[in-house]
Amino acid sequence: MNHNKHSARSVYHKAAEIDQISRALAVNESFDPELMSSYKHWSLQYRIFESINNDIKLLRKCLKKLTKTQNIEERLYSIKQVDSISFNLISYCNGLENNPSNNREYISLFKYEAIQFSKLYKKWVKSFSY
Repeated sequence: MNHNKHSARSVYHKAAEIDQISRALAVNESFDPELMSSYKHWSLQYRIFESINNDIKLLRKCLKKLTKTQNIEERLYSIKQVDSISFNLISYCNGLENNPSNNREYISLFKYEAIQFSKLYKKWVKSFSY
């Protein structure tokens, strides 16, 4: 159980890192701090950044729900949701890599962290007992 708590902490920490990188990426790429306040833009790039921010908020909520619930069905639903979100984050990175951008370093860093989160999360989920 202690190992599970340590793994949960590291998963939360990695999710927080992804959140920070995504915010830096959105502000750096768009040069528009209003993007963080849900200001609507019509550009595909802005929509991707908005989707990344919304998915990361949902990711953090799902992780909290996953650790606090004892119901197996709710836990499995949260696990599937987090799997889907982590897949979406990597897909968003692939889309941004194909878009002409000034700062590919941030995008590749974000993609690397999203992949690392996915691996760490999968290890952590395997430690649950059903």
